[in-house]
Amino acid sequence: MSCERVEELIRKLALGFIMLFLSGFLVIYYAIRKLACASTGLCSSAHWPEPPGISSVDMLVMIFVVSVVFFSVLWYFSSSGTEKSDRK
Repeated sequence: MSCERVEELIRKLALGFIMLFLSGFLVIYYAIRKLACASTGLCSSAHWPEPPGISSVDMLVMIFVVSVVFFSVLWYFSSSGTEKSDRK
């Protein structure tokens, strides 16, 4: 197996592990969220006014997941582009 194919395989595996991590993180987060909403009543069904509770944590989780996906894809494409330009 050539070195180029090994590098491509490592990049794909790293991206796969990042997606696996995010999937597991989201599953665990929403399981804990569901438990917290059921047992303590942190989630209110009223739309106005809503207490600052679980919704602010939801926004933080959403920002975290989107930023990790963005930087992972950015890293993947930037690392594959630099190697091809170096070989020419």
